[in-house]
Amino acid sequence: MKICKKKLTIPIGIAVLVVAFPIIGVMVTGFPKEGFHYLQFLGQILTAIGALIAAGLVYKGVQEQIQADKDKLQRDLAEKRRSDLGARTSTALEHLADPRSALQHSGIIELATLIDEWWFFQQQFGIKDNPDEEKGLHARRQQLCDLIFTTQFPQSPAIEEPLPDEISITLHDKNDDRDTYEWKTIQRLKSRLVSDNFGKNNAWSGLSLANADLRLAYIEGALLQNVDMRGIHLDGSHINSSNFSGADLSHYPHLSRVFVTNSDWHGAKLPNATLTGARFIKTDLRGADLQLADLRRRPSDKNNDEYIASLRYCVLEGANFNYADLRGASLAGSTYATGNFKGASYDGNTIFQNGKKALEKGSPIPPDMIDY
Repeated sequence: MKICKKKLTIPIGIAVLVVAFPIIGVMVTGFPKEGFHYLQFLGQILTAIGALIAAGLVYKGVQEQIQADKDKLQRDLAEKRRSDLGARTSTALEHLADPRSALQHSGIIELATLIDEWWFFQQQFGIKDNPDEEKGLHARRQQLCDLIFTTQFPQSPAIEEPLPDEISITLHDKNDDRDTYEWKTIQRLKSRLVSDNFGKNNAWSGLSLANADLRLAYIEGALLQNVDMRGIHLDGSHINSSNFSGADLSHYPHLSRVFVTNSDWHGAKLPNATLTGARFIKTDLRGADLQLADLRRRPSDKNNDEYIASLRYCVLEGANFNYADLRGASLAGSTYATGNFKGASYDGNTIFQNGKKALEKGSPIPPDMIDY
């Protein structure tokens, strides 16, 4: 059994002093009659000291053994918990891959629960103090998140193509076939997970929504500031009273027909975003990057006001619209005195802050609109 030398230094030193001083005294004063009694008493003291040191060593050994047993028990519990979570993940994946929508729903909920469970595992077993292990567990939670939000189900419309116009953004539409209805319910379930967990649940902190399929989602009160949403698909989604400030929606995100109201998107990154038919109302877009964004009217619905891209009553100060396509878009009621519109495209249907349209196709920006 390993003995800590540092902890034994003081008692051994005391013992040495107890023995040394009487011997020195005897050598100096001679050896009186009482010396034998004194030595006898000294022997008793040394015996007691030895007993104390031995007891201390035994106690220390017992404590070390208790700690070793506790560590072993903790490791065994952690291993058992890992095995249990692994088995549950396998079950969730089986449900996710099932063609039946009820089991697909179950799989999504199980995966969301496992994100929480893996985070609690990290807290329970003190793995937060191990950077490498903590990094590995974060990657595991991200894998589960990716499975929830990027999986394409048999009922899902092709994500590579624009969302078909015939698919209504309404959840219960009488014209929907069974597959479309089931897909919409899955999208609403994923919407709820976003609204309820991001920015509100520590287990979901730092997770990414890159390439997530949230088409036709209904996101309410979500806290998604600074979240990685590169390449996200939000076509036809409704987003209300949510915080997307500083969020990274670069890498050609898809937001065609998205409807955003009363939300904070200041500093959001949306370069090259597809925003055809998108509507932002009373939304803060200060400093947002919309360079090369496509805000045209939906070509297939050019006579349908529902699909006219608009940024109405928004704050656009400092926003970057350089080389954006604003043909047919409406900026009525918005403020953009410090916005950047260099090289942006307009036509006779583009509506400016004052509610007036451009004079003709290809006309320059009216002098009272912006100075860039």
